[in-house]
Amino acid sequence: MRCIGVVGSEGVARAAAAAFALRLANGSAAGLISLSCEVQIRDSDPEPPSPAADPGIPPVAPPPVPSAARLSAHLRRNGHPGRATWRLVTSRVSDTEEARSVMELLGEEIGWPVVSICGPLSEHAIALLSECDFVVLALSAGVPQGLAEIAFEPLEESGCRTAVEWFESPGLGAVLPMAGIAVPPVWTDPIARALDSLGVAA
Repeated sequence: MRCIGVVGSEGVARAAAAAFALRLANGSAAGLISLSCEVQIRDSDPEPPSPAADPGIPPVAPPPVPSAARLSAHLRRNGHPGRATWRLVTSRVSDTEEARSVMELLGEEIGWPVVSICGPLSEHAIALLSECDFVVLALSAGVPQGLAEIAFEPLEESGCRTAVEWFESPGLGAVLPMAGIAVPPVWTDPIARALDSLGVAA
């Protein structure tokens, strides 16, 4: 199974992960597993969350294309959260075991599922990332190199193939990836650099 991980702060990692998913999908339905290391309570409700319950999804989002709607329904039939907005299917989970299960389901249906992890990386989160083909450390522009090296160290020690990229604020374009519409133009270059450095053709 092919998959990638995107880690970083809440402000950039989830949207950057959605942008990677859209880029790798090449116009098809894209899959994103969103895991917060700060969430402790498992949500057993397989129904898609409301926009108010998931700050990563815009409150007003376009309806899903048919392939994304089918993929979202496939996740829910298997007992996992799934919400589709245009081309992006997002499954917001609260533990690494469910994230792994969703990764496997998505991997059977699409080319590159993407798992996004926000917040401090736990031992279980790093173990999950070590199963990915590669990991991108997504940082906001202006984060010092020294802090990037601190965040990079545990990934390197776990054997993850990791690229580090800084992302400028996309302004109003920030809603585009989580709405499943497009990669913000200002993020095109850092995404291309990360994929190129990791030898991924997309």
